Amino acid sequence: MAILIIMIRVCIRIWVTLTLFLLLTLSFTSVCVSSTSTARKIVIRNKSPSLITLYWISIPKEDYVRQQTSVTYPLDRLNINSFVNHTFAAVEITKDCVLPDGVTKPYDDSKLKSPIKNICTESRFTVTPNTDQIILVTGTGSKFLAVLDDDVSRLRSLLDEAFENCEEDGKECLRQNLEVTVGSLLKKNTLEKTVRESMAPLIEDYTCADSKISTSPPLQNTTWTHNGVTRDVSVLFKSDNAEVHIIKEFISPEECAAIEKRSAKSLHKATVASSDGGSEFSENRKALQASVKVPLDSPSDPVYLLSSRIYDYTNAHTNYNLTMEGQEDIMSIQYKGCGVNCEEKRDRYMPHCDGECGGDEYLSGSRVATVVIYCKVPEIGGGTNFAKSNIHIKPEAGMATWFRYVGDMTTLEDGTVTGASDSGYSEHSGCPVIEGEKKIVTQWMRAGVNAEEPWDSFNTKGLKKMDVEKFKEITGGWGGGEEL
Repeated sequence: MAILIIMIRVCIRIWVTLTLFLLLTLSFTSVCVSSTSTARKIVIRNKSPSLITLYWISIPKEDYVRQQTSVTYPLDRLNINSFVNHTFAAVEITKDCVLPDGVTKPYDDSKLKSPIKNICTESRFTVTPNTDQIILVTGTGSKFLAVLDDDVSRLRSLLDEAFENCEEDGKECLRQNLEVTVGSLLKKNTLEKTVRESMAPLIEDYTCADSKISTSPPLQNTTWTHNGVTRDVSVLFKSDNAEVHIIKEFISPEECAAIEKRSAKSLHKATVASSDGGSEFSENRKALQASVKVPLDSPSDPVYLLSSRIYDYTNAHTNYNLTMEGQEDIMSIQYKGCGVNCEEKRDRYMPHCDGECGGDEYLSGSRVATVVIYCKVPEIGGGTNFAKSNIHIKPEAGMATWFRYVGDMTTLEDGTVTGASDSGYSEHSGCPVIEGEKKIVTQWMRAGVNAEEPWDSFNTKGLKKMDVEKFKEITGGWGGGEEL
């Protein structure tokens, strides 16, 4: 009897494995992909609270060969091209620590005149033949760890979950567990497949070049009432961690005029977030911008009324519970066309994300949602694209595009908030302005900020500036270049 039970369990396990394998394959999930090439792309995600750097361990001498010209900050990522069976060491950088030779600093390879005993903590990993390899670096000190996550390990994890509570209950329990697990995967992969297949006619250059393309059809039409005024809302895209809405008649001409007047004297060339957490000029963005402070002590001021409306809408459609205190200023942004036959570089904003959109955990203090409000729209051009969500928006004066890029949030006892970031659907762009002017009002919203810890106490990566200064002290300000 015992042998029969064991045989039944083995058969069930084989059946479950084959079923899940086929379903994942049919849903375009890469499983056990074989390849004649040994080259692999690796993503290292630093989820530890420390600076890290990466070394390739050469064989047979086990020399450390640095793979970066700069350090990797917490919640940042590093992309490398490698090969199967290559071994790497993720090294945690602390003040005055050195590599195992006792004399080499991990962040600049400089040699000390005399050895020191403080050896940096490291965690090694080896590139496997599997695909979609992500190295998650977590913890600090004795808990510092680099863990490999790839397609095969994810499949095994799913199987383990399915079998976890079903050893005694048999086939019916397994069937129910797999229905939930595989159903969730199929839903996710079907959405991704639909987006990929429908991107062809809506690639960036095509949609921006065709001024006749209208706003994408909504998934749902609804309304929102605020202070007795009801506005039409169209939901254009919705997933677990991202949404795109458009709201008609969100701003009044008087509010637009107030924003433009207060920003007129401080308009300057627009910047983008830089790799070190600051800001910089970039060819990807050509526009003028100026910030406008919200007068929090003047509730009848038109700018206050607009800001209040923005946060009320956001809180009504999320569980973020944002407050107006500590937030970024409202931004006035202007694009100007130079004509159909103009040969100059046109005003536009290339595809980008306002916050984290790589699927990482949300970092408290960084951005969670954006609203773009159109005060003046150009005669030709100036549309808004969410190409990875198959969304194109043709602006109308007074209309707003609202979008979020973090899922449901949890507030911890210390006031920090956690949640899952969008995995790319919120990436968006501003098409070139051909003829006329485009004047918009933008509000970037953050969670985990308040009057005591306002938005400018964090850098553009969401790290507290005081922590960044501590990191700079450790390395003496070294680093800042790109990967080798």
